Amino acid sequence: SQLCTLPIQGVCQGGQPVMSFNFGAGKKPRVKEAFRFQLTLCGAYTCLFWLAMMLAPGAVAGIFTSDSALISYTTWAMRIYMAGIFAMGFQIACQQSFMALGQAKVSLLLACLRKIILLIPLIFILPHLVADPVFGVFLAEPVSDILAATITTTITKKVNAAVAAITTMNTASPAVAADTITTVITKKVSAAAVGITITHMVNLAAAVTKSIITTIIMSSITITTKTVAVIQKKTDQNNFFYGAGFVLRPF
Repeated sequence: SQLCTLPIQGVCQGGQPVMSFNFGAGKKPRVKEAFRFQLTLCGAYTCLFWLAMMLAPGAVAGIFTSDSALISYTTWAMRIYMAGIFAMGFQIACQQSFMALGQAKVSLLLACLRKIILLIPLIFILPHLVADPVFGVFLAEPVSDILAATITTTITKKVNAAVAAITTMNTASPAVAADTITTVITKKVSAAAVGITITHMVNLAAAVTKSIITTIIMSSITITTKTVAVIQKKTDQNNFFYGAGFVLRPF
């Protein structure tokens, strides 16, 4: 996945100075133009990368091993793991743009959304919802990718709507216009981010807690059952040898 994320991280970090400069100068159309170009480039790259992973994952696996069984298993796993990677371009492009607009807290929240807030709970939850637990673990990655991209683009749309609502700017003082936009963005994004993340975090926390408790109980039952079986087997063996010794003792 690093082959996918590193190029788009470079594109987004290269676009930050362009958006920041024009945002500070109060040139809203140029900010939008830079963001659209960044979003299009990142989205196109991740879609092409996703297509390559879906069509020829075995070729990538063959670079690292010649074991046909391992290549076959890796091909199956990569198609699941990479199923949602096309959404990463949109998520990262939107998330990095908040950094350029001076919204570091929102950017940090969206950066943690995919790999921490969503992925870790899903790794514990999905194996209990599908027949194959291994499939559930691999499935957590595309599900978190798509959910994170959906939430991030939703917040970005709210920001665009907030900025578009400011139709009159003080062109004599671009800094005042930029400060006005920043204030509106902070209010709109904070409300959207808090509303989305708190609801999801509460639901995920409840599901994760239930999953962990269930896992602990099932593991305890399994360990107890195996321990009792081993003790019973040892006891039966000891009784057998004791009985055989008692019977053979007169001879």
